[in-house]
Amino acid sequence: MRLTLLAVGRLRSGALQSLLDEYRKRLGAGPLGPLAIREVEAGRQKGSPARKAKEAQLSLKALPKDARLIALDEQGRNFDSRAFAMRLGDWKAEGVARSPL
Repeated sequence: MRLTLLAVGRLRSGALQSLLDEYRKRLGAGPLGPLAIREVEAGRQKGSPARKAKEAQLSLKALPKDARLIALDEQGRNFDSRAFAMRLGDWKAEGVARSPL
């Protein structure tokens, strides 16, 4: 199974990049395999409906064709780490090849 993280905007060096590097290292050694990261350009007008629509369009275009989509949103359903890992494990057992985060 390959995981692809779509990030809106540019990932800068620093704490976030260090965290991504750590997850990439952990996943590469684990049963879920490597983590690919794709950046999607953010729109100019922060928070505007037009920007969000453009970001959504670009994100969907960047998805691998055979991907299962997981959208992370602060107002979405909450999964603790164990439940999220179990969901990924279930998809792997079902033969899902790709899963973007």
